[in-house]
Amino acid sequence: MPRCRQWRFNPNEVILAQTQITAACNALHNIEQRFCRWLLQTWDRSENDTITLTQEFLSEMLGVRRTSVTEIASKMQAEGLSGIDED
Repeated sequence: MPRCRQWRFNPNEVILAQTQITAACNALHNIEQRFCRWLLQTWDRSENDTITLTQEFLSEMLGVRRTSVTEIASKMQAEGLSGIDED
């Protein structure tokens, strides 16, 4: 068996590992850290540098109030960390 086959992952194993990491992240990190992780993961899977997500959608994905997402987005924008459009 070629050595490279040893590094192949079963897709189910990858999904399980991602689920475990997400559960740990949700338990251990604050909302701002989870928000940033969500943006980075979404950007990583995007085909370009612009991602379109509503604050309502992010609040649902993070399990927080929309106002919490608005506060974090405003803080990031004020610090120049993103080009978030609050429309």
